[in-house]
Amino acid sequence: MVPDRSTANRMPVLSDCFNAMFSIRSVYSQIENQIDWLLEAEEEGIRCLE
Repeated sequence: MVPDRSTANRMPVLSDCFNAMFSIRSVYSQIENQIDWLLEAEEEGIRCLE
């Protein structure tokens, strides 16, 4: 039996969407980590000035 072409064509698009979502999530988590690091560095700098 020949698979339905529309289903076969749709699958790569779905995997591309999932890959894009996961890469966006990893970028967001990297940005959150950088923001946390910057806030800690700012607090340390303020303590040094006091």
